[in-house]
Amino acid sequence: MGFGSIPGMGDVFETIMNVKAKVAGDLAAPHAGRDANFILQVLTRPRSSGWIKLKGRDPWLKPIIQPNYLRESEDVIAMVEGFE
Repeated sequence: MGFGSIPGMGDVFETIMNVKAKVAGDLAAPHAGRDANFILQVLTRPRSSGWIKLKGRDPWLKPIIQPNYLRESEDVIAMVEGFE
């Protein structure tokens, strides 16, 4: 799937940013063929931390992943300040 006019960009968004390729494509569709910019903001040292738990003894079971994004208020403040 293409992202705007860039073939395969939706796959990049899915892999790197955990945004499904279809969602990324749907967001980009109105801007296809036109110049556009986007901003990617990342916390390089977040205070929030998540956890990973095994579902069972079977190594082929996918683990339970709880990232706890923006759980700490300092992370929310930092993200807002970054956009300002």
